Amino acid sequence: MKYAVVIGKSETGCSAYVPDLPGCSAVGTTLKRLTAIPLAFAVAMLSISTSAAAPHPSPEELVSLYYLKLGEADMTALADYMHGAELAKFREMMLPVFEAGFAAGGDPGPLRAFTRGDTLQQVQAYSPKEFFSRFLRWVMVMKPGMDQVLKQSSIKPIGHVAEQSPDGEVIHVVFRMTSRVEGVTVSKLSVMSLQKDGEAWKLLLTGEIEGVAQALQRQMKSRDPGAP
Repeated sequence: MKYAVVIGKSETGCSAYVPDLPGCSAVGTTLKRLTAIPLAFAVAMLSISTSAAAPHPSPEELVSLYYLKLGEADMTALADYMHGAELAKFREMMLPVFEAGFAAGGDPGPLRAFTRGDTLQQVQAYSPKEFFSRFLRWVMVMKPGMDQVLKQSSIKPIGHVAEQSPDGEVIHVVFRMTSRVEGVTVSKLSVMSLQKDGEAWKLLLTGEIEGVAQALQRQMKSRDPGAP
């Protein structure tokens, strides 16, 4: 792609601007120094424009990114891939578990790896994204070896199925996950669901995460004799 540079005389020497890039202009004492300025600026503007125009990941791409970042233990990125309403739902579901743990003895027992010494008030102040990313880190701590399995795993998206729900369209991505467990190769089909959050597709909670959350709820209730 080519852009014209208009050059003229000015009080300081020379001036130049790029008509097709508003705001891309410069002045200089010599022609050589002058043309280098708008050229560099034009390249920067085009780079920014190209980056800003990059499309959101497709459902299949987002599922692949999720497992890539999971293998890298980048829990902050994983929280960014999740649907905002799902993160809020997860926090609302799990926060009472921690509150019950503190009420029972001031320490959430098996969940102290989650709080890392924070008080109940600090835990209650966690944003939904921070709450979710901390939970995933806690799962890795509580399940030694899982991180190594994930690093040696690969996924291959096969396709997706669209479903209409009361909250809008839901996309179910089908993929094959291949892992190495104790030297044995294991391959299975799995599904992850996504829904639009604004303009971008975002992931919904998986059954595994919801299952762990429910198990923790039952565990904390069993520790509290007064629980209903």
